[in-house]
Amino acid sequence: MRSSAAVAGLPDFTRIVGIGHSLGGSLVVVQQAQHGSYDAVVALGSTQSPKAAVDDSMGRAGDSWLEVADAQATQFLGSDAPYGYPAKKGSESWLYGPNDDPVVTAEDVEISVEWPRAPYVEALGPGLTERFAREF
Repeated sequence: MRSSAAVAGLPDFTRIVGIGHSLGGSLVVVQQAQHGSYDAVVALGSTQSPKAAVDDSMGRAGDSWLEVADAQATQFLGSDAPYGYPAKKGSESWLYGPNDDPVVTAEDVEISVEWPRAPYVEALGPGLTERFAREF
């Protein structure tokens, strides 16, 4: 991974940095903890606390955080398959900020990429990155 021999004229890499935002921020932390892939990690816009979607105060006090997170993932990803294409329409309030360019968000809401279900569900729960961050 440190060799740039495949690209003529580039020097070899001296440092590999894992950078991720939101769910990607959680994933680079997990990747580093499990495999030590990077010299440094930059986790942007991720959290180590449970999301409001899995908060017991949301009227689902009898369900575990995992049951609520799983139900939320099914709704967001459109199925209970291992991978899904989230529908961003209807989720704009938490996907975009009040200062985001409305032209950009209008275009972005129409674009969907495949998301892995398992890390999405885990990221909704308490302490995902905290647990793995202690490992590196």
